[in-house]
Formats: sequence, C-alpha cells, structure tokens
Amino acid sequence: MINRLLPSIKIPYALSKGSASQRAQKAEHFTDKLYHRTLKSVSDGGISLNKIRNIIYKMVPPNIKIFVAENSDNFSNAANDFLFNGNNDIYAMTLELRTKNGIFPQEHLVDIFHEGRHIADGLFNPKYYSRFQKMEKNGLLNSKYFKLYDDELYIRECMEYKSDKKIVMKLLERKIHKVLKGRSITDKIDILQNLRYNLESEKNAFASQLKYAKKLEDKGIIMTDDRGTDFSEEFIFEDKINLIKRMAFEIIQKERTTHAAKLSKAHVKSKSVKNKKSLSMSA
Repeated sequence: MINRLLPSIKIPYALSKGSASQRAQKAEHFTDKLYHRTLKSVSDGGISLNKIRNIIYKMVPPNIKIFVAENSDNFSNAANDFLFNGNNDIYAMTLELRTKNGIFPQEHLVDIFHEGRHIADGLFNPKYYSRFQKMEKNGLLNSKYFKLYDDELYIRECMEYKSDKKIVMKLLERKIHKVLKGRSITDKIDILQNLRYNLESEKNAFASQLKYAKKLEDKGIIMTDDRGTDFSEEFIFEDKINLIKRMAFEIIQKERTTHAAKLSKAHVKSKSVKNKKSLSMSA
C-alpha cells in the first residue's frame, strides 16, 4: 500500500531534515516563534481567531494547510486534529480554540502553544503523520485503539508509593498485549509506533505548556486551573514510551529469530536433497 503524504501537510525536506534532536530543536523553535508572535498580538485580555490564523499562515510554507477554527468540544479549550479526504489521506490539520465572543482568553494562552507543539512535531517528523495515515487506511484506528490510548496511556497515574509504578507498568503491558493479540507483525509494530509517537508528542507539548506558563506568569498573565503544573511525574510519559519501545523490539527480535530458523531449516532440507541426489547419481 502506497502511503505518501500529500504536499498540503508536508514541509520541504530541506526544512525538516536532521537527527531526532535536530528535528526536536526545530519543533521547539517553531513553538517559540508562535509564542512570541501570539504574545505581541494579545489585546483586551485575549486574542482573536483571525489573529491566530494570520500568525500560523505566516509561519508555515504556503502549501501547508492548517485550519484555525472554533472548538465546539466542551471538554477542552483547545485541540488539534486531522482532516482526511475520500482516500483516507490526510489533507489538512486543524487548530481548534474555544473562544468567548470570538476572543480566546489570555489565561488559556498556553493551550495554543501545547497544540502548536503537536503541529510542529508532525511537520518536522513526517513519520508521525505518515504512521497515523497508514493506521487510518488499514482500519487500525478503531475503538479498541482509542480506548487503550485515552483510558490507559494518556492518563495521570495515581501512585502513592514508588513501588506502585512497577504495578502500573505491568498492568499496562498486559492491556497493550491484549489489543495486539491476533494482529499481524506489521499491524503490531504500526500500533506500537503510533502509540509511541503520540506519547512523545504529548511529552513535548506538556513541556512547552509548562515552559510558556512560567514565562506568561512572569509577565503577570496567570494561567487558570493547573496549566502551569508539571505533570511529568503523573503521566510518566518516559516510562510508557520506553515500555512501548521494548515491546516493539521484542516483537521484531522474535520475528527475526523465527525467520532465521526457517531459513536454516530450508537450507538443511535443501542440502539433504542435494546429498540424496548425489548418492543416487553415484550409485
């Protein structure tokens, strides 16, 4: 199956190329630029969708489609998503903000930078978008997948003692195995990699959220709720990412071992047949 990204969500390779750390730096620089330009445009206690829209459009190449729109979801103040065409290709991204009378309040500003970091991660790591698109095309983005991610992975863990983390991780591994059960090797790897990419981007987004919350508070703009809180110890993103990496590695190693055994068996069988033929001819 061909799984190329459409030009409307793919920046030139010259802009995105580099090592993992270099791509991360580029994504952070993009988010920094978004922060500074947004802050300059804040007035009367907030910023309009039109201003955010103009800021985003000027930050990305003209071929990139990022739609800035009203967020109708009452669950969150900000979100970002994909738009798919009839062939299940991603053709655009969205940045959705819940406004009050057309204005996104300044006490929620870090939500823009949280979602903006997600967009930046995808632009500078095309494999993130490519894997998600492949999952959609193969029907892997089903209720089981989202239940696993939303209810088991992307949650703040309640851990009273340090030893609780081992229990949490062991239970989580079982639940992941349950979702993977019966799937092909390729599907298993796709699911694990997509889970990993999502968690990596959330880890980055929360780090950006914390970073800009502190900057805004230094300027006298206080964030509401717990937007300026460090959640890294509660979400344990790093532990979950490492778990998924290990599981993917174990699946690949097992497959390689099985494949090597089959080749070895085929080689022995072929050699045996040749020896029989040789004996037959000599007789």
